[in-house]
Amino acid sequence: MFEGALMNPCLNGANLVVRRGKNQILIVQANYGEKKLLLPGGGRELGETIKQTAVRELMEETGLRTSVDDLREIAELVQRVPTPNGLVDGTLFLYETRKFSGEKFAEPNEEILMSMFMDIGEIIERQNEFGLAYRRMIFQYLRCVSRLDPLPFNGRLSNNVECPQWVRSRSLVLLS
Repeated sequence: MFEGALMNPCLNGANLVVRRGKNQILIVQANYGEKKLLLPGGGRELGETIKQTAVRELMEETGLRTSVDDLREIAELVQRVPTPNGLVDGTLFLYETRKFSGEKFAEPNEEILMSMFMDIGEIIERQNEFGLAYRRMIFQYLRCVSRLDPLPFNGRLSNNVECPQWVRSRSLVLLS
């Protein structure tokens, strides 16, 4: 794990899967660009650990709070990051929490239009509304928690990730 290592903050980030109950994940909608659906998260700031990044981003984007002690590492995903010197590798850390408190923001802010808990079946149904990287993170999360892939998973964010068959089957039942 790279967390203890010295990292360039702009090359590394964290995203967070916030679970509620058995089937719901917190999703945010960007208030920029194509206004895609995303997982809360962002880039590491100088002086913070990568887990602190996940906690801070959740609060900034949704108003919800969690603790670094309540984060479970799901994956470390290498991603290509544009810099003035060209593309370099950075690491995106994917965490999960099921413990959170506070009230979600009711009004949009500069970065986030809205946040909502979404059933896994609805996520699958609306998967084309997610940015590709976020769709891959969600599929990787589902593969890890269903033990199709090891925990924590190590890979590249650019790799194709198949949605687990059990999710597709179950979502069809949920959607019918």
